[in-house]
Amino acid sequence: MLAFAKDSEAQLALRSGRVVADYLDEVTAAWVATTTDGGKTFSTVIGDKAVGPHSPSPMGIGISKTDPWLTRSVKAALQSLMDDGTYTKILEKYHVPGIAIPKATVNAVS
Repeated sequence: MLAFAKDSEAQLALRSGRVVADYLDEVTAAWVATTTDGGKTFSTVIGDKAVGPHSPSPMGIGISKTDPWLTRSVKAALQSLMDDGTYTKILEKYHVPGIAIPKATVNAVS
């Protein structure tokens, strides 16, 4: 196992055969696999095949608890993007529709 300061260094090590895999979060892995050299260089395993049915690394937006108005505003904005289909379009653009959540929540509570 090797650690690299930049993902570009890890990609170079993978291209050269110095390593056999590069462990990334799902969004980054999907983006790298589909955009590097037109999608011809890397493949990726994402979703349940990579981490099982319950991802150990959920994603979120960090907001200070001292600003409940901002928390409510960000939640409402995210829900609006979900409701009008923009959220799905963004996930599809970055090749990760499988990470979609059904509803915007705060601390995984409606």
